[in-house]
Amino acid sequence: FFFQAEDGIRDYKVTGVQTCALPISVDAAPPPGGDGAPPACHQGGFDCPIPIVAFPYQNHRDTRDAFSDAADRYGCSDADEGGPEWVYRVHVAERGLLSASVDDRPGDDVDVDVYLLAVGDGGGGGPGDCLVRDNRAVSRFVEPGDYDLVVDTYIDADGTPKPGPYTLDVDFLRSEEHTSELQSPCNLVC
Repeated sequence: FFFQAEDGIRDYKVTGVQTCALPISVDAAPPPGGDGAPPACHQGGFDCPIPIVAFPYQNHRDTRDAFSDAADRYGCSDADEGGPEWVYRVHVAERGLLSASVDDRPGDDVDVDVYLLAVGDGGGGGPGDCLVRDNRAVSRFVEPGDYDLVVDTYIDADGTPKPGPYTLDVDFLRSEEHTSELQSPCNLVC
């Protein structure tokens, strides 16, 4: 018996929390040899993004530790992003400005880029759903809904991946709070 909690799925027999929203079937039998708990997912991929539940948000990771290496190119860019990526999911309840940035330190031989993807009704964003991309920061006026932010490893012209550590900063400004900043959203990125 499972129940949906705000922070994930819980099994009444298990004290830990699965942070991924997985389908629940009350009639389904547990997997063979399983204890009835939903299967664990590798959080941080397109199938199980890292949830961002509050703003401002900051996260430190390393793309060399990523479980996902699914996206090589995105619909909004022809950059080679053939290295590993971390995927984050954010829910926006109202109109406003969603912004994300990664630290970019010259000379550190790390080159990760940030992408903002629309998440469709099917529950997942993908490389083709790219709204905007940049080497350091993206900002986009968004409508209520779900969005994926992806920090992906750039591959240089010589074919060398540039993975490594990064800090991701994400923020959201409600349109009512910052109307002067949002009056001309296409001055940012449209």
